[in-house]
Amino acid sequence: MAFDYYNLATDHQQGEALISLESIKNIATITAAKLKGVYPAKKENDMIQVKRKDDRLLITAMIRLQQDIEIANVCSLLQKNIYKNVMDMTGIKCDSIAIDITGFIKDKE
Repeated sequence: MAFDYYNLATDHQQGEALISLESIKNIATITAAKLKGVYPAKKENDMIQVKRKDDRLLITAMIRLQQDIEIANVCSLLQKNIYKNVMDMTGIKCDSIAIDITGFIKDKE
């Protein structure tokens, strides 16, 4: 499997520092899993999709939400948390963080 990488801006002349899209996906997945009331749409490792298009970073979270949750607030918080964690850890700006809600669950799984 070939990985697509971002070159992290570093001040060192010893060589490049690269991060794979898979690693960025891991950051976003861990971030989403920590948010109360947010669950993967299917399998946890499929909850986040990360794409690079025209040097833009595009993230999509496919989730289910706990029933009776404030949808807009949770989605906004998820977007902010993913953006912050990816930016803080990598220095890479996310150009788009889309949230796809595929359903709801009654009880915590």
